[in-house]
Amino acid sequence: MENLEAKLKDLSTEQIKPIPSNKTLPVVLIIISLILCVVGIVGFIKISAVNTTLLVAGVILLIVGIVMMVKATTNEFSHFIYEPTGGKLKKYAVFFHPENRERINTILETGNFNALKKVSKEMNAKSMIEIMTTDDAVIVLAQTFEYIPYNYEPMSDIFIYKDGKGRELMEYCKS
Repeated sequence: MENLEAKLKDLSTEQIKPIPSNKTLPVVLIIISLILCVVGIVGFIKISAVNTTLLVAGVILLIVGIVMMVKATTNEFSHFIYEPTGGKLKKYAVFFHPENRERINTILETGNFNALKKVSKEMNAKSMIEIMTTDDAVIVLAQTFEYIPYNYEPMSDIFIYKDGKGRELMEYCKS
Protein backbone atom coordinates (compact mmCIF):
# COMPACT_ATOMS: atom_id res chain seq x y z
CA MET A 1 0.00 0.00 0.00
CA GLU A 2 1.11 3.51 -0.72
CA ASN A 3 1.29 6.07 2.06
CA LEU A 4 -0.65 9.32 2.06
CA GLU A 5 2.04 11.74 0.92
CA ALA A 6 3.26 9.48 -1.89
CA LYS A 7 -0.31 9.07 -3.13
CA LEU A 8 -0.98 12.83 -3.03
CA LYS A 9 1.30 13.32 -6.02
CA ASP A 10 -1.16 11.29 -8.10
CA LEU A 11 -4.41 12.78 -6.81
CA SER A 12 -4.96 15.37 -9.52
CA THR A 13 -8.45 13.85 -9.95
CA GLU A 14 -9.20 15.02 -6.39
CA GLN A 15 -7.96 18.53 -7.29
CA ILE A 16 -4.95 18.33 -4.97
CA LYS A 17 -1.96 20.16 -6.37
CA PRO A 18 1.62 19.68 -5.16
CA ILE A 19 3.64 22.88 -4.77
CA PRO A 20 7.31 22.33 -5.66
CA SER A 21 10.01 23.31 -3.19
CA ASN A 22 11.48 26.77 -3.80
CA LYS A 23 15.27 26.83 -4.06
CA THR A 24 15.57 30.56 -4.87
CA LEU A 25 15.38 31.90 -1.31
CA PRO A 26 18.11 29.60 0.05
CA VAL A 27 20.44 30.60 -2.82
CA VAL A 28 19.80 34.30 -2.18
CA LEU A 29 20.45 33.85 1.55
CA ILE A 30 23.72 32.01 0.87
CA ILE A 31 24.91 34.75 -1.52
CA ILE A 32 24.03 37.52 0.95
CA SER A 33 25.73 35.63 3.78
CA LEU A 34 28.91 35.21 1.75
CA ILE A 35 28.94 38.94 0.94
CA LEU A 36 28.50 39.78 4.64
CA CYS A 37 31.31 37.40 5.60
CA VAL A 38 33.69 38.89 3.01
CA VAL A 39 32.87 42.45 4.15
CA GLY A 40 33.37 41.41 7.78
CA ILE A 41 36.69 39.68 7.10
CA VAL A 42 38.21 42.25 4.72
CA GLY A 43 37.19 45.09 7.02
CA PHE A 44 35.90 47.77 4.65
CA ILE A 45 34.45 49.45 7.71
CA LYS A 46 37.00 50.80 10.21
CA ILE A 47 35.00 49.82 13.31
CA SER A 48 35.95 46.29 14.43
CA ALA A 49 32.64 45.73 16.28
CA VAL A 50 30.72 46.33 13.04
CA ASN A 51 33.02 43.96 11.13
CA THR A 52 32.53 41.28 13.79
CA THR A 53 28.77 41.80 13.70
CA LEU A 54 28.74 41.49 9.90
CA LEU A 55 30.80 38.31 10.10
CA VAL A 56 28.52 36.76 12.73
CA ALA A 57 25.39 37.76 10.77
CA GLY A 58 26.93 36.28 7.63
CA VAL A 59 27.69 32.98 9.34
CA ILE A 60 24.16 32.77 10.80
CA LEU A 61 22.59 33.51 7.39
CA LEU A 62 24.89 30.95 5.79
CA ILE A 63 23.73 28.26 8.23
CA VAL A 64 20.07 29.16 7.69
CA GLY A 65 20.55 29.16 3.91
CA ILE A 66 22.26 25.78 3.93
CA VAL A 67 19.53 24.25 6.11
CA MET A 68 16.84 25.66 3.81
CA MET A 69 18.69 24.36 0.74
CA VAL A 70 19.01 20.86 2.20
CA LYS A 71 15.31 20.86 3.07
CA ALA A 72 14.36 22.09 -0.42
CA THR A 73 16.51 19.49 -2.18
CA THR A 74 15.41 16.53 -0.04
CA ASN A 75 11.68 17.27 -0.38
CA GLU A 76 10.33 17.34 -3.90
CA PHE A 77 7.26 19.30 -2.77
CA SER A 78 7.00 21.93 -0.05
CA HIS A 79 3.26 21.41 0.51
CA PHE A 80 -0.04 20.48 -1.15
CA ILE A 81 -3.09 22.65 -1.78
CA TYR A 82 -6.72 21.85 -2.49
CA GLU A 83 -7.33 23.77 -5.72
CA PRO A 84 -11.05 24.69 -5.41
CA THR A 85 -10.46 26.61 -2.16
CA GLY A 86 -6.71 27.19 -2.34
CA GLY A 87 -6.41 25.77 1.18
CA LYS A 88 -3.10 24.29 2.27
CA LEU A 89 -3.25 20.66 3.42
CA LYS A 90 -1.90 20.13 6.93
CA LYS A 91 -0.94 16.82 8.47
CA TYR A 92 -2.14 15.49 11.83
CA ALA A 93 -1.55 12.12 13.50
CA VAL A 94 -3.28 10.37 16.38
CA PHE A 95 -1.86 7.29 18.06
CA PHE A 96 -4.07 4.52 19.46
CA HIS A 97 -3.72 0.97 20.79
CA PRO A 98 -3.38 -1.69 18.03
CA GLU A 99 -6.44 -3.59 19.30
CA ASN A 100 -8.55 -0.63 18.11
CA ARG A 101 -7.25 -0.77 14.51
CA GLU A 102 -10.19 -2.77 13.14
CA ARG A 103 -12.67 -0.48 14.89
CA ILE A 104 -10.89 2.58 13.45
CA ASN A 105 -10.90 1.08 9.94
CA THR A 106 -14.64 0.36 10.25
CA ILE A 107 -15.27 3.93 11.40
CA LEU A 108 -13.27 5.31 8.47
CA GLU A 109 -15.10 3.05 5.99
CA THR A 110 -18.58 3.93 7.26
CA GLY A 111 -17.89 7.58 8.05
CA ASN A 112 -19.54 7.24 11.49
CA PHE A 113 -17.14 9.54 13.30
CA ASN A 114 -19.27 9.78 16.47
CA ALA A 115 -17.86 6.36 17.39
CA LEU A 116 -14.38 7.89 17.56
CA LYS A 117 -15.24 9.39 20.93
CA LYS A 118 -15.10 5.86 22.41
CA VAL A 119 -11.57 5.23 21.08
CA SER A 120 -8.92 6.46 23.47
CA LYS A 121 -5.75 8.10 22.24
CA GLU A 122 -2.35 6.91 23.40
CA MET A 123 1.02 8.58 23.08
CA ASN A 124 3.47 6.84 20.73
CA ALA A 125 1.42 3.66 20.38
CA LYS A 126 2.00 1.13 17.61
CA SER A 127 -0.99 2.25 15.52
CA MET A 128 -1.98 5.66 14.26
CA ILE A 129 -4.35 7.56 12.03
CA GLU A 130 -2.72 10.11 9.79
CA ILE A 131 -4.90 12.75 8.17
CA MET A 132 -4.24 15.60 5.81
CA THR A 133 -6.85 18.32 5.69
CA THR A 134 -7.48 21.97 5.01
CA ASP A 135 -8.31 24.26 7.95
CA ASP A 136 -11.97 24.35 6.94
CA ALA A 137 -12.17 20.53 6.45
CA VAL A 138 -13.48 20.87 2.90
CA ILE A 139 -11.38 17.80 2.14
CA VAL A 140 -9.99 15.26 4.60
CA LEU A 141 -7.72 12.37 3.61
CA ALA A 142 -7.16 9.64 6.19
CA GLN A 143 -5.13 6.46 6.47
CA THR A 144 -4.21 4.06 9.27
CA PHE A 145 -0.64 2.98 9.97
CA GLU A 146 1.03 0.38 12.16
CA TYR A 147 4.56 0.46 13.52
CA ILE A 148 6.68 -2.28 12.02
CA PRO A 149 10.28 -1.79 13.08
CA TYR A 150 11.64 0.81 12.12
CA ASN A 151 8.84 2.58 10.36
CA TYR A 152 5.09 3.17 10.31
CA GLU A 153 3.62 1.16 7.41
CA PRO A 154 0.18 1.84 5.84
CA MET A 155 -2.50 -0.65 6.93
CA SER A 156 -5.49 0.72 5.04
CA ASP A 157 -6.39 2.42 1.84
CA ILE A 158 -6.70 6.19 1.75
CA PHE A 159 -10.14 7.45 2.71
CA ILE A 160 -11.27 10.76 1.18
CA TYR A 161 -14.07 12.85 2.69
CA LYS A 162 -15.27 15.99 0.93
CA ASP A 163 -17.61 18.89 1.68
CA GLY A 164 -17.05 18.91 5.42
CA LYS A 165 -17.98 15.24 5.99
CA GLY A 166 -14.64 14.62 7.70
CA ARG A 167 -14.85 17.59 10.08
CA GLU A 168 -15.44 15.37 13.14
CA LEU A 169 -12.42 13.26 12.20
CA MET A 170 -10.30 16.40 11.86
CA GLU A 171 -11.48 17.68 15.25
CA TYR A 172 -10.73 14.29 16.84
CA CYS A 173 -7.20 14.33 15.42
CA LYS A 174 -6.53 17.96 16.32
CA SER A 175 -7.75 17.70 19.92
